[in-house]
Amino acid sequence: MAEKFDPGSDLCVELHAMSNLHFSFQIYGIHWRRVRQGWSYQEHEHPLLELNLVLEGTQVTRVGDKEYVQGPGDLLLIPPGWSHASRAEGTGDMTFFCLHLNIDDHFMTEPLYHLTDILHLKDSDFTMRLRPMLDIFIEEASRPSGIPTSYHRVKIQANSLNLIAALSEMLMNDESGLANKEFNDAERRTMLGAVMMREQTMMEKRVQDLFYGTLGADASNTYEALLPSYRWISVCSLSRRDTFYWDNKDRAYARSLLEEALSPLGSVVIIDDLVMTAVVFSNQISVPPVEQKMLEAEKSLQTNVDPNLNLGFGGIASDLREVGSMYEQSLRAFTADSLDTASGGRTVEFVNRIIRLAMNRLETEYANEDFSLGELAESLSITPNYLSALFTSETGIAFTQHLTRIRMEHAKRLLNETKLKIYQICQEVGYSDQSYFSRLFKSLEGMSPYDYRAQLKIQGPKN
Repeated sequence: MAEKFDPGSDLCVELHAMSNLHFSFQIYGIHWRRVRQGWSYQEHEHPLLELNLVLEGTQVTRVGDKEYVQGPGDLLLIPPGWSHASRAEGTGDMTFFCLHLNIDDHFMTEPLYHLTDILHLKDSDFTMRLRPMLDIFIEEASRPSGIPTSYHRVKIQANSLNLIAALSEMLMNDESGLANKEFNDAERRTMLGAVMMREQTMMEKRVQDLFYGTLGADASNTYEALLPSYRWISVCSLSRRDTFYWDNKDRAYARSLLEEALSPLGSVVIIDDLVMTAVVFSNQISVPPVEQKMLEAEKSLQTNVDPNLNLGFGGIASDLREVGSMYEQSLRAFTADSLDTASGGRTVEFVNRIIRLAMNRLETEYANEDFSLGELAESLSITPNYLSALFTSETGIAFTQHLTRIRMEHAKRLLNETKLKIYQICQEVGYSDQSYFSRLFKSLEGMSPYDYRAQLKIQGPKN
């Protein structure tokens, strides 16, 4: 038997170790923007390090009480918590790129609060070191498809690591930046805001993982312990009809309105990506009126934020493993053929159209004894859970009740208008078992099919 390794045994001649590393970062709001003469962005602040690169034209940014003028290629680092405002200068267009960085290692984060040299001209060593990495972000943000593939996600993440490495080198080269400094109350509040953003981002990341991965039953049971408790899960996505990217101020307002509208249903987790997605974890015993709330939210968003905003409904399910397919369903609302071009936006008719199509199928195929919710959902290109919830939320009764009601109405018509035997009528309306058909008929009508026909004969024909 091989001897068990023990670093404290006499066999270990020398051992060196260092502390465990716990390190992560988040990047928010990656975008570039071209603006016209006279454009400005109002004064604001956030608990993030902002990297702002001018690509063409001239930008003037006031950070604190000092103004910085950026020409093409100049890079501005805006420390966390510092109030700043921007405007375009000159007669032509101005284009800039920016991203916002949150690092959860205080050895790196704290020096960023006290940066002194925040403007780096295009020919500086630091800007030239960062520019290739920023160009990759700009390239990815410019891709027409908008939503990155798995390959592009890995590419962006690798590029992000290179960016963090470059920033680390900057701090190491500036020994004064790593010196301990006293923090005032405003800086402490900013740091707390950054911590709260990281906590929120962790929950959003867990939910977002459900969009792209597949969970087996065991993994699903383990993963759900990290999420809000639920009986039902629902997904909707929010985007503008004409562009993936829209103003941060509007996005913040839209996010608050969406959360406010959906919160009566349960816990709401909103992932503010290019397409904003809300996942609702509801503990309501019956199927919650999710679609009604989402349509109300869409109307509020269009009225108060932007008439071009549209919600895509992904469905409702009780199984965590359905979240991925519901997310895909919600994104289909933004394809060209899913928009109501006559009105310029999606309305309640988009939802009712599915129910109308489903009811038409029920009316024409009720006699097929193999007709099922799954088959109907597949023919409509939606998930069975979505269709089931849609029937309940839009009509007040479940799919099986609709199917049974339609079959019974046709059975009563045949009992009244034909001389078919009971077993023949049973087969005509989609049942193979006459005993089951008779029991079901009696439970709904209060009498057997035979007695129902007999009563009709006594009453005679109706005027």
